[in-house]
Amino acid sequence: MKKIIDIFQNAFIGMTKVFRQDYLLHFFVGIVIATPMVMFLSPMEAIGAILFIAIGKEIAWSQVYKIGASWQDVLFTVLPLIFLYAVKIAG
Repeated sequence: MKKIIDIFQNAFIGMTKVFRQDYLLHFFVGIVIATPMVMFLSPMEAIGAILFIAIGKEIAWSQVYKIGASWQDVLFTVLPLIFLYAVKIAG
C-alpha cells in the first residue's frame, strides 16, 4: 500500500510542475469518481461511465457559462481511472 501511495504522490508532485491548477483539479475529482468505479464496475463500464460524466460536464458548462469545452479537462478527469486500473492489474 505504501508503494501505491508513493507512486501517486510522486506523480502528483511531478504534475504540479507541468500542468495548470485546473487540470490538477480535474485529476483530483477524477480520482474521487474513479475509485469506487474500479472497485465495483468492470473496466468497460467504468470507462463508459467516467467518459459520460466528464464529457457531460464539459457540455453542460459550455452551455451554462458560454465557454468552449476542453478535451484536456476530459483527459485529466479520465486519467486517474487508467492509473487506478494499472495499479489494480499490477498488484
